[in-house]
Amino acid sequence: MKDQKLKVLRMFGSIYKEKDGDIKVLLTEENVNIFKITLIQHIFEERKEEIMRYRLRTILICATIIMTVTIVLNILVQQAFLDGVKNNTSEGSNSQPERRRQDISTTETRKVWHPFTANMLKDDFTLFYKSYKNADDELINHHMYKYILKNDLACSADDLFLVILVHSAPKNHEERAAIRQTYGSIRFHSGVSIVTLFVLGMLEKREENSEVVQKAILKESRRYMDIIQGDFVDHYRNLTYKHVMLLDWVTRFCNHTKFVVKTDDDTMVDPFHLIEFLLLKSPDGQISNFLYCSAFHNQGPVRRPDDKWFVSYSEYPYKKYPTYCEGFAYITSTDVVHKLLNASKEVPFYWIDDVYVTGFLPHKIGLKHRNMEPRHSYNVMLVEHLSENVKSSIFLLAKYPSQRDFWNQAWSDILTHSANR
Repeated sequence: MKDQKLKVLRMFGSIYKEKDGDIKVLLTEENVNIFKITLIQHIFEERKEEIMRYRLRTILICATIIMTVTIVLNILVQQAFLDGVKNNTSEGSNSQPERRRQDISTTETRKVWHPFTANMLKDDFTLFYKSYKNADDELINHHMYKYILKNDLACSADDLFLVILVHSAPKNHEERAAIRQTYGSIRFHSGVSIVTLFVLGMLEKREENSEVVQKAILKESRRYMDIIQGDFVDHYRNLTYKHVMLLDWVTRFCNHTKFVVKTDDDTMVDPFHLIEFLLLKSPDGQISNFLYCSAFHNQGPVRRPDDKWFVSYSEYPYKKYPTYCEGFAYITSTDVVHKLLNASKEVPFYWIDDVYVTGFLPHKIGLKHRNMEPRHSYNVMLVEHLSENVKSSIFLLAKYPSQRDFWNQAWSDILTHSANR
C-alpha cells in the first residue's frame, strides 16, 4: 500500500517532499480528492493483473493435470487391452485344435469395457497392431493349416489368368451345384483360362449328421475336384480362418495366376464381363497392388448385443475400422494375396474376416483400395431389374433365399447379353 501511495504521490510533482526517509506532503483539498481517486484506480489495476495471472496459472495447472491423467488412463486402457489379447491368445494357443472343434456358438464370458473408457482412446486402429507380439494363432499368424481336401493340382494350367474362390458352408451343396451349372462351367473366355473352386471348413463332430455331410463332401470332391477344405469348424466366428486359408492356398498352390476373386456362394459372377474388365485393366495380367472392391469407409463395429455381428469393447475398443471391402466379392492381383498373407503374421486374430483381411491387412502394408464402379458392385437379384442389371454388373447377389429362384434366369440373361456384346 505504501508503494502505491508513493507511486501516486510522485505523480503530483511539487506537492510532496522527502526528508530523512519520511514523506512530507502538502495537499490542497482538491488534490486530496484527486489523490484518493488515482490511488484507488492504481490499486484496482494492480489487483486485476494479479487476478489474471492467478487465473492463468490455475488454468495451466488444471490443463497439465487433465493431460497427465488422460495419458495415464490411455496407457492403462491400452495395456489392459493388450493383456486381454495376450491372455486370450495364450489360452487359445494351448488348445486351439480342440477349441476349433468344440461348440463355438456358445456364449463366452468376456471382460466388458465401459464405453466411456473405450471412447477415451484415440480412434487409431493402428493401436490394434501393437499387440502383434501376442499374435500367436497357429492358423492366422503361423499359417499351420491342415487341409482335409487340398486340391493342389487345380491350378496346374501354366497360363492360368483367373481363379475364383467361393466361400461356401459344408451343407450348401445345392448352392455349389448351381454355381457349377452356371458361371463355374466357364473355363475359357477371350483367350484366357478360369478356374472356380470352393473353400470350406468342417462341421462340428457333435452336430447332427456331421459324418454324413462330410462323406458327401468327399464324394462331391472326388467327382468335381473343386473343393478346398480346412480342418477348422466352419462357423461365422471362424470365417477369418477360412479367409486366411484362402490366401495360404493361393500362395502355396496357385501363385502363378494373374488375378484372384474371392466371393460367396450367394453371389452370381458374370465371368465374361469380369474377364473383359480385367483384360482392359491389364492385357498381359502384369499389374500389381490391385485390390478392387466396394469399399466401406469410416465404418465401426456393431455394438448392439442382440445383433449377430455384435463386437464387445474387449474384442475391439475403437470406434472405427480402417477402410475395408464389402464381403460379397473383391478382385485382387496375385501379388496382393502374398502381401496380405505375410502381413497376417503380425496382426492378431479378429473374427470378422472382411475387416481383418481387406481392412487391417491392407492398412498394415499401406495398400490402397480401388473402389468398384457403381455399376459393377452391389446389385441384388431382383427379377424386375434383372435384365437391366446384367448389362453392367459383374456381381449379382441373391441376398435372400427367395432370390435364389432367379439364379438361372440371371445366368440366362448373362449368356444372352454376352452373345450380343
